[in-house]
Amino acid sequence: MRRVFTVLLLAVISFTLYAQTPALPKDCDSEVRDHQGNSYRTVLIGQQCWMAENMRCTTSPTGKSWRHSPSYTIYNPEFDSYYVIPQNPQYGILYNWSAAMDFSGNDWFDRPALHNHRGICPVGWHLPTTQEWSTLWETLGGNEVAGAKMKGAKNLWKDPSSVSESSNTFNALPAGQFTEEGQKDVGKTGLFWSSSALDELFAWQCGVFNHKSDSYSCMEYKCYGCSVRCLKD
Repeated sequence: MRRVFTVLLLAVISFTLYAQTPALPKDCDSEVRDHQGNSYRTVLIGQQCWMAENMRCTTSPTGKSWRHSPSYTIYNPEFDSYYVIPQNPQYGILYNWSAAMDFSGNDWFDRPALHNHRGICPVGWHLPTTQEWSTLWETLGGNEVAGAKMKGAKNLWKDPSSVSESSNTFNALPAGQFTEEGQKDVGKTGLFWSSSALDELFAWQCGVFNHKSDSYSCMEYKCYGCSVRCLKD
């Protein structure tokens, strides 16, 4: 009887430990392709598999209509999906939040962002939530130093105060953003959409800046054009 009890106790302990053990790192192929055939390098950081390049598709994966390089003011913002091609092609494409999420009509207004929301990402990938960006920063040692570790090649950043030469794996690229003033802050700022909305006007981003070592969430107008990095499901 004691032996049976001991075996049962060990089984319970083993199951409990198994249930609490973090999942092993997911498979992270060397590259992934979007619906247009564009290829992107990938990188495994902790338990997360990230794209190591900015998205550069110019059409919706589900056939929604997009505009190119719109003209608007913050008093008359452009929420219809659009994209902008930066002057330097290696910076990828800038998308407003509606395009990044692959929304149309009033979807940007009344549809909540969901976890594992695909948006314009390849099948099996999604736009990261603010929590998933936070997980990346924690893996890199905290948001106070994550920005320096996330930045890509130093020559792509204008007057960078900090770039960790030991880890350019995420390869954050300073594509800047597109606003009512046009394209700005190229070479100085990398702003990456999350799927997390604040309200009908704002959504959260991950910000990486040339003059800072940290990286953090910042809210931005959904009508502005910014970069997209995808995370594997």
